Amino acid sequence: MTLVRSASALGSLALVLALVVATGCGVQNGDGGSDSSSSSSSTPARTAPADGQSTPQQPTGGATQLGGISFAPIEGWNDLGANGMRKAVYQHPPVEGDAEAAEITVFYFGPDQGGTIESNIQRWIGQMQTADGGDATANAVRSKLTTGNGLDVHFVEVDGTYMKSMGGGPMTGGRKKAMPGFRMVGAIVEAPQGNVFFKLVGPSATAKAMEEGMRKMLDEATKV
Repeated sequence: MTLVRSASALGSLALVLALVVATGCGVQNGDGGSDSSSSSSSTPARTAPADGQSTPQQPTGGATQLGGISFAPIEGWNDLGANGMRKAVYQHPPVEGDAEAAEITVFYFGPDQGGTIESNIQRWIGQMQTADGGDATANAVRSKLTTGNGLDVHFVEVDGTYMKSMGGGPMTGGRKKAMPGFRMVGAIVEAPQGNVFFKLVGPSATAKAMEEGMRKMLDEATKV
């Protein structure tokens, strides 16, 4: 009888350990997905930033503070506010000839979280295809600049077909919808309290119109 109880206790302990390991895997990246190889930090992926703020501090339409920087949307954009891991969402109405709006989503996960700059740029490129369905790597244009306020910003620009996620996630073979004639501009700001990720996607003409404002917004971003 003693041996039976001991075996049962060991089985229960093994089950608890397995659940702990299963729920602890994966690191959030700049789109809020899982990327187990993108960060060497052992801190849980959703750790709040050092100042205790994990959501924008200002109401819709005002400046947002994330990671030790402050930035404000451009006049004429639709400010949709925060939504879960999206700390800010902005839209640019479609320009003449386009049927859809362009959208910027902003992500911040805390110091040393969200994956490396390189892993996020490569993942963003991987969300685009050439017009014939090929690898868009050769179409990607990368750059880095330092703003007048001393912030380093890494950019990647890709034109082609955007493979829009339709939900489900990688574990269930998430569905994708091909969006031809799209443009993506990703920007990663090296903020004082961790990287802040900006992802612009939309029909080419509308995305280019919004990109001009996006670059202005980032150039005017300040440290707080």
